[in-house]
Amino acid sequence: KQTLSQAVMETLSIIAYKQPITRMDIELIRGVKCDYAINVLINRQLVKEVGRMDTPGRPILYGTTDIFLKSFGFSSLEELPPIEA
Repeated sequence: KQTLSQAVMETLSIIAYKQPITRMDIELIRGVKCDYAINVLINRQLVKEVGRMDTPGRPILYGTTDIFLKSFGFSSLEELPPIEA
């Protein structure tokens, strides 16, 4: 088991709740660049490319993996805790 930094955990949380989502949308939510965090998540196989948007530039869409679910003890995304408003 390896720990994830606060920035990486925030990025992972955004992807888990908003997937499929682009890097630009993640950065708009977080307010900072997230290239490093996304690369860490991809390297640890917690996040993967799930497609591309059909817009100019065809940005990558990210989503979580089965390894993410197993690592956090979920059997499906429906088990994620509700977001407090």
